[in-house]
Amino acid sequence: MSETTMRIGRCLAAIALCALMVGLLALIPSAADAQQQPQQRPAAQPAPAPKPAQPAAQPAPAPKPGEPVPGPIVAVVDIDRIRENSTAAKSVRDQLEKHRSTFQDEISKQESDLRNAEQDLNKQRSVLAPDAFNQRRQQFEQRVADVQRQVQSRRRQLETAMANSMTEVNKAVVDAVQEVATAHGANLVLPKSQIILVDKAMELTDDVLAMVNKKLPNVKVTLPAATAAPSTAPATAPAK
Repeated sequence: MSETTMRIGRCLAAIALCALMVGLLALIPSAADAQQQPQQRPAAQPAPAPKPAQPAAQPAPAPKPGEPVPGPIVAVVDIDRIRENSTAAKSVRDQLEKHRSTFQDEISKQESDLRNAEQDLNKQRSVLAPDAFNQRRQQFEQRVADVQRQVQSRRRQLETAMANSMTEVNKAVVDAVQEVATAHGANLVLPKSQIILVDKAMELTDDVLAMVNKKLPNVKVTLPAATAAPSTAPATAPAK
């Protein structure tokens, strides 16, 4: 096998690896959320609703110097289940999958074009002068490098869009936890993933999930502008 053929083969292998990286992005939104699968359990018993005439519960003011600290009123929330099942998080995953599929089709087409160009280049090897063939080979390698940079740019777009969208979801979850805990008179909320045993009456997950779905039913995923990586193409020698 000639050195030129080996170089072309390595270029195409790099393209295939980059395309695989784009394909793996489909796992990003769900893998982080699915670290702990939700378990089947009875719905938590809601606390008695406050009387209509009573004002909404407010967080207890901080104790003044010398006053005793209030005792803990503990509640538990399954944050992983909310992030997995909220309509906003599901909308983020669905939109990201559509973008990823579009990018994957785009890269696959370019990879196919490069393989055809490789076959044409190999056919021209026996009919072109060495200088002309080397020029064609450098042009081909430049196309490979351009596609690699495009794959990396698409990957960064998807990762950034996912992070920005889930930040919005996480903020809605925190706000809902605070509001629901205050309504139930709780002053300490713990994540269920860190607890071994808990009375189901202390869990507020269903109420928090309902509030998140009400206040943030979906999130629009916005892709950032594509940023091209700096070119790594060798400088072209000036014509004599």
